[in-house]
This record gives sequence, C-alpha cells and structure tokens, in this order.
Amino acid sequence: MTETLAMLAEALSSDGARFALWAGALLLLAIALLMILPALGDFLEDSRYVRAICRPGAATYHHVLIPDGVGGTELVDHLSLLPHGIVVLMEKRYSGVIFAGEQIEEWTQLVGTHSYKFPNPLRHLEVIVSLVRNAAGTQQVSGRIVFAPDSEFPKGKPPPVSRLQELRGDLDVPESEAIPTPLQAAWDALIQGRGGDAQEAKPPLAIGAPQLRGKRRVYAGAVALVAALLLGVALSVAF
Repeated sequence: MTETLAMLAEALSSDGARFALWAGALLLLAIALLMILPALGDFLEDSRYVRAICRPGAATYHHVLIPDGVGGTELVDHLSLLPHGIVVLMEKRYSGVIFAGEQIEEWTQLVGTHSYKFPNPLRHLEVIVSLVRNAAGTQQVSGRIVFAPDSEFPKGKPPPVSRLQELRGDLDVPESEAIPTPLQAAWDALIQGRGGDAQEAKPPLAIGAPQLRGKRRVYAGAVALVAALLLGVALSVAF
C-alpha cells in the first residue's frame, strides 16, 4: 500500500501529470460557467415573473389543472384571488413588436426583420375563464394575458392584455381591501374541488409549483464550480 502511494505521488509530480490536472480543473470551471450563466438568466427571468404575478393577489396558485368537463384538463398558468374576483393569468413571454386585436384570428410578433404569427390567445383565455367559473360556481372570474416586459403594441393592446410591468396597475388592486366572504368561499370551493355542481364529486385541483427553469442547472453548475475550485486549491497546495 505504501509503495502504491509512493508511486502515485511520483507520477503526479511529473510535469505532464500536473498539466493534466490543471487542465481538468480548468475544464470543470468552463463547464460550470457554461451551465450557470445561461441557467441563471432563465432562473432570474422566471423569478421575476413569479414575483410580479404573486404580488397583486391575496392568494396565488401556479400551474393548475382545471377539469374541462369531458374527461380531460386544461392547464392554467396562474390563478389569483383578488378583492374583485378570481383572475386567470396566462403567460405569453413574447418580446418585440406585437400586432394584436380582439377580433383578429392571428396575432403577429415582429422581432427584428422576422415575423411570426400565433393564434389569438384571447380565444383560449375565454375557454379557461369559462371552465374556472364553472369549477368555482361563480361568475366573478376574469382573465388577463401577460406579455414580456420588452414587448411593444404599436397598434394598441386589447383590454385583457398586460405587459409584465403593467400587471399590478392594470389589475387595479387596492392595498388593504379585504376579500368578500362569498368570494373567499368560491375560491376555497374551487381549489378543493367543491364548486360547480354540488351533486358531482370532484377531486381537489392539481396544483404545481412555480416553474423556475434554470434551478437544476444552476445547482449542477455550482457543484462543478466547487469541484473545480477544490481541485485548484489541492493542486496549489500540492505543487
């Protein structure tokens, strides 16, 4: 055992071995940075959306599956309880110039010299709002589509559309107004699956956590970064 350790120490003392170890440390460092930097951008963007969306509501749930009445479900990005009603928040993280209209079947996104068409999201929002009204047993449900903060609407925005930084003002939420008791009861019934037809047994809604896309990659990159630093320190001490 002693001879083996001695041989290993002698092998590591060569210039080639030292170079290989330093190269490995630098490679780990590069991998860590390549993982962390893009992931950190995604993580910060997602956190910004979550903070902006959670702030106005007395209660907010994310990634909620609402029964569609025919055996399936519809995904709701966010549900918020406000003093004036339940609000369905749909994310559209589209930047650039957006040409939109309530009666236009396809909206257009212009990014630089490229244009992209996408279906009018108000149609889908109307469906989601209707499902939530049925599930909650109340008509006090509205919807809003949230676009990226750097989006522009040169021809105007339809009323149910907000840019992220405008969301709080557009919802017009009083700071201290209490939630009316009937509305709170409808919200509780919605979340617990007791709204709508009282004769029909329903499971509680499936509710997820906010999606923070870069979280796992940041953690993995941090592990690689720590490993690279530890290897670098060990090399500095040894040689």
